[in-house]
Amino acid sequence: MTGAASSCAVVGPVVDEFWLGSRGPGACLVRMEVPLPAEMMVAALFAAGLFVTAGDVADDGELFGFIAQVVEREGTGFLEAAAENLPALERSGTLPDAGGVTGADWLAFCRRRIAALTAMPPALVCGEDGR
Repeated sequence: MTGAASSCAVVGPVVDEFWLGSRGPGACLVRMEVPLPAEMMVAALFAAGLFVTAGDVADDGELFGFIAQVVEREGTGFLEAAAENLPALERSGTLPDAGGVTGADWLAFCRRRIAALTAMPPALVCGEDGR
């Protein structure tokens, strides 16, 4: 590996079928590693805010499970676009409410939670206002 990816730690458990669900007889559970920059993890957690709250992701295993669900259902292309769009939505004040709170508060929580999870300096995960 080269560049920023080489300094990224491997984090998280292998997510099991509890999170990804059974797909019926003959379905296989394919295990893989998906490299996700912090911004994409924030975007995944922000998207998960449609059905979770901060209390639901207090445990690291639960957090990874919800991120894995979003990756599996929406794909990395969605997360790349979402990660690019979140700062513009934040600047314009048009973030949708999520996580049972305002969009701005949920995004700030997502950034803090991913920074804590990855042990990355908050400045690498936080937005322009440092939240």
